[in-house]
Amino acid sequence: MEWAKFHREKWTEATSFAWKNFTNPDVRRMFSFLTVLGKVALPKEKMQEVWNLGTEVEKNRRRKRRRRR
Repeated sequence: MEWAKFHREKWTEATSFAWKNFTNPDVRRMFSFLTVLGKVALPKEKMQEVWNLGTEVEKNRRRKRRRRR
């Protein structure tokens, strides 16, 4: 959850720049990644739910792999 808070703060900072007008393609590309929130845009409860679902999916994958061996 700390990562989400950090990412939101950096998103706020990055969106304050007119980065689409930058001439350096590498810098523009970095800003394009920073200005997409993704899952961190969700409210805390929903983000926790997504995190829990991802954890469950990973547990199921591991179980399935063990059974195949």
